[in-house]
Amino acid sequence: LLVAFDAAVKAGEGAVAFEGKMIDLPIVIRAQRLLERAASWKKTAAA
Repeated sequence: LLVAFDAAVKAGEGAVAFEGKMIDLPIVIRAQRLLERAASWKKTAAA
């Protein structure tokens, strides 16, 4: 999802179709935050 959106932005587009859904910046921000939380949980679980 993030790679597809980055490619769309580089091509001058503000949104991208991904798995049949339109993805724009607010969705990407939510996905990034989710990945950050998951990484944080992994660090906590490993400690």
